[in-house]
Amino acid sequence: TDKTGTMQIIGHSASWSAFISSCLILRTKLHRKCGWTTRRTSANELDRLMSRTCEAGLARGVLAASELPALPMFLVESYLRHEFEILGLGFKRMKSSQVRLEGAYSKLILSDYIPLDWKNFFGEMPGEDIKIPWEFARLQHLPQLAWEAHQNPSSISRLASEFQSVLADFTIQNPLDSGVNWRCAMDVSIRIANVLLAFDLFLVASWKPSPECWELVFKMALEHGRFIFRNLEWYREGRGNHYLANLMGLIL
Repeated sequence: TDKTGTMQIIGHSASWSAFISSCLILRTKLHRKCGWTTRRTSANELDRLMSRTCEAGLARGVLAASELPALPMFLVESYLRHEFEILGLGFKRMKSSQVRLEGAYSKLILSDYIPLDWKNFFGEMPGEDIKIPWEFARLQHLPQLAWEAHQNPSSISRLASEFQSVLADFTIQNPLDSGVNWRCAMDVSIRIANVLLAFDLFLVASWKPSPECWELVFKMALEHGRFIFRNLEWYREGRGNHYLANLMGLIL
């Protein structure tokens, strides 16, 4: 849609999985119907399309826990060792940072947590592909850890502690508008979607975060939302997956 159009989401209190299903359906239908040339689609038509896809997602609801597979244990252990598979390069341990983590949220960090180097992922050579730190900073592993906690209640404490340690680490080392991880609004949108989804899953798994953790999540949501709004990837010549990701990030 263009700047004069509107896109509405049904105001039901829906589950995350239903909402995400709706987003995926919307993306598929937009691709088939518009070929991503959404400027040729009227605001009213796009609004009807959004409404129908959201209704379809809401109707399906959440899958029962027994219908979804547990996370492979090697994957959980790899994430806790800070070993990640990025862009098909295989599992590698992320380079640690020598930065001393201080500030308001440092007390959320585990005593044995090793700070991550958010700007130089593997540290093997100068001039590495910028997409490597970008890809990791989307934090796509956090919902997986949260899902494992949901499936395995005995792991909640350890995994939730890792979750809040990663959030505090990122916030301290990547202040708003500073560094490579505040370069692309789509990546920022994906990151906050993963943070909020993981947080929601941990809450559903009966985790009780501290007031400081709640404050940190709210701070991240506010900062990410403001950044996305100021840097919408809207172009008169056409809008694609980046702009759609921006919209979804704001909606979440």
